[in-house]
Amino acid sequence: MGNTRSTQSSIPKNIKLLYGQALTSQTLSYYIQALNAIQSTDNTNQDIDQLEYNIILNISNIYIKQDHHLALAKVYIDIALLIAHQLGQEDKMATCLNKRDSIKIDEDDYDTAFVDYHQSLKAELKRKKFGGSSVYHAYLKIGKVFYDRC
Repeated sequence: MGNTRSTQSSIPKNIKLLYGQALTSQTLSYYIQALNAIQSTDNTNQDIDQLEYNIILNISNIYIKQDHHLALAKVYIDIALLIAHQLGQEDKMATCLNKRDSIKIDEDDYDTAFVDYHQSLKAELKRKKFGGSSVYHAYLKIGKVFYDRC
């Protein structure tokens, strides 16, 4: 909870306000406005990068719910993956890979999904040291992809 305070104070108020409105309303326009505000700010830090990651992932979630916008969802997921990679946060990378692969499975692209789920599992294993429910779920997803592709 101490991190929440430091995160809150290092993010400009206008961005916090837009992000709060986006979270409350789950409206794409507020997320886009918050993202534009972040991208137009001169000062960046890890807190702002984390927030940008969260906003981009939320935008991708909105597009995923709109089946006809899956291509846009993939673009935003890939951007979030780049940010997670820059931040060096394996859990965030695994989250992005899992989201991307869910779309690939819906599109019957099992081979790519299988490879990406394997990468996600490797990231989870590094982070969890062979434990935790996310590792369990990663194995389940790999098994499901393998089964579906046969």
